[in-house]
Amino acid sequence: MQDNIEANLVSFDHAYDHGTMVFVVILYCTLAAIPARGLTNCSYVKTGFQGCQPDISYYIGEIASLIPRSSSIVSLDEYPVPNLIIEISSSTLQDDLGKKRLLYEQLGTQEYWIVDVQEVKIIALEMLENGGSRQITESKLLGGLAIADLEAALKLSREKSQTEVGAWILQKYGDRA
Repeated sequence: MQDNIEANLVSFDHAYDHGTMVFVVILYCTLAAIPARGLTNCSYVKTGFQGCQPDISYYIGEIASLIPRSSSIVSLDEYPVPNLIIEISSSTLQDDLGKKRLLYEQLGTQEYWIVDVQEVKIIALEMLENGGSRQITESKLLGGLAIADLEAALKLSREKSQTEVGAWILQKYGDRA
């Protein structure tokens, strides 16, 4: 198996933003009735590509239940690539914007979000069919969820608990249920 491009040590800020993103995305998907299966640090391999282990990956919509629970490392030769990948960047921003972005473009994910822990900012990218990517302000996969609202949730999490962030999401998007 080829080498991964992941660091082993994780800071409090990285872990907290990771937990907040997982919680907020799943809560939003629940409210909007969007099928989603979220995975933390799942490993993926594909012939001819470097293996990867994104911080967070999601199978959204029709592909949410395609990977059997009995699988170990997910072979992208057999199963689809997650259509949303999120990297939490507390010290890996250049890698996440560079070689990881390129890898995820080549693998064919639909959206790739990079959470800049230091700047409390999300760089959300839509992968283009002809290669490359472009920055987006709303997630197409998540029914138009505004990236600014995700950033607001992260900023709120700097002052409030994750449950209070959840209450804010419920207040903002609860009418979707």
